[in-house]
Amino acid sequence: MAKPSEAAWFKDTYEWRYKTTLDDTLTVEKLSHPQERRLIMGLLWIALSTIIVTILPALTGVLVSVFMGVAVGLSDVVLSARITPDTLFICREGLGLKTGSTFLTIPFIDIQHVSTDAQKLVIQRENAELSVSKRDYPPHVFEGLKQIMQAEGFLGQAYPYRIYFTPDHIAIEEKPASKELSTHERFSKHFRYYDETTLDTLDLANTRLLGLKRLKERTAAIEFKSIKVLRAHPSNEAMKQQKTDRGMLVFSAFEVVSLTVGDTLIAKPFKTLRDLIHGMTLKAVLKESGKTYVMTMENSEKMYQLRFTATALYVGFNALESDTWYRV
Repeated sequence: MAKPSEAAWFKDTYEWRYKTTLDDTLTVEKLSHPQERRLIMGLLWIALSTIIVTILPALTGVLVSVFMGVAVGLSDVVLSARITPDTLFICREGLGLKTGSTFLTIPFIDIQHVSTDAQKLVIQRENAELSVSKRDYPPHVFEGLKQIMQAEGFLGQAYPYRIYFTPDHIAIEEKPASKELSTHERFSKHFRYYDETTLDTLDLANTRLLGLKRLKERTAAIEFKSIKVLRAHPSNEAMKQQKTDRGMLVFSAFEVVSLTVGDTLIAKPFKTLRDLIHGMTLKAVLKESGKTYVMTMENSEKMYQLRFTATALYVGFNALESDTWYRV
């Protein structure tokens, strides 16, 4: 097994790459087989010694053979100390293999093909392949990976499951199919940070907008490139204003009242805004009274004003500036 500091590095790196949060993970080093290497080196030494003793005078040949034996032994000690074993990383969302300075990671969702036999498991995604040999890892690792691939639907019928790790066991537990998740339940699983909040916890001025979606349960989601959360935001433990990465503003019970550009009232407000919103700059969002909001946006030097009603505001994103994996 890897040292705790190494295991933490694998976990942090995977979280940073895929903007996720992992709880249970397994990090295991590839098994070494020094006996095989020593057998080969020993046979080589015997062969060379036989040749040397045959060619050189007896005493000289023996001395050279002894010297070579010492050299072979020292070489084995140096190799054992310097060889860095490959390390396999497994979590509930994917896996990875560190070879030298390269850490190849493959989320389960990106896997395109899996093949296996009694001794090897080969996992492929576009432009990458990860091969796990049974002899290179403890038995529970190889068998556990095969069970995960089956649960994911690559080696059999897929089924919903939970996964648990201990140093000597990978537990795959089938779970009953859950009822269809609500919009907010889905977003809470998709985003590391997902909170119901209010406008006074956010600074939305000059936010770059990326898209608008109408979802089930009369919910609308506005995608943004980055916003600023203020000290009062429930997920902002740093207690200072921070930028976020890409995320969503989610309004419950969303209904459009009107969309205007200048003094012109637009006939199909939601469809028009959905087609135009990518690249818009959000200038301000104000709550007029009760459930009514007014959102002002700029696009190509035109100012649009959206008036709508909503009962609640949620914000979802995956990283804050204080997070080590933050990237705008």
